Amino acid sequence: MARKLNVHFYNSENKSADEIAHFCFQLSQHHYDNREKIYLHVPSQAEAERLDECFWSAEPASFLPHRLVGEMDDMPCPVVIGHNPGVSSRADVFINLDSHHQVDILQLINRYTTIIEFVPQGEADKLASRERFKAYRSSGQAVNYHESF
Repeated sequence: MARKLNVHFYNSENKSADEIAHFCFQLSQHHYDNREKIYLHVPSQAEAERLDECFWSAEPASFLPHRLVGEMDDMPCPVVIGHNPGVSSRADVFINLDSHHQVDILQLINRYTTIIEFVPQGEADKLASRERFKAYRSSGQAVNYHESF
C-alpha cells in the first residue's frame, strides 16, 4: 500500500485566473512558513511566467523566494514553478494547476507529502479532475474536498 499523504481538492469553478494564482501564493506561503518546499505545476511556460509575475507582485513584506524551472537550477529554492512534474523531486508539496495533462498519481504519492489539486471550470477538465480524485482514493489516500477558497 502507498504511504499516506495529504491530498486536497479545491473547487475553482467560479474563480478567475488571478484569484487562483493569489490563492496559490497563499498556499505556498503557508507551506514555506512550515519549512516545506513547494513545486507548482502549470500547463506551459507561459503559465509559469504568469504565475511567477504574480509572485513577484506580492507586497515586499510577503516576498516568497521562488524561481522558474530552468532559472538557476543549481541553486536551492523553496518554491519552484514549472511545467514538468518530474523535475522537482526535492519538494514536499505538489500544487497542480494543470488540468489538461495527465500526471502519474503513483509517482506523485511516492514523491510528495502534500498534493493540492483544483477542480476547474470546463466539463472535460472536471472529468479529468474526478478521475484523479478517484485514483487518489483507490490508492488508499484520504482526499479532502474544499468547496471554496
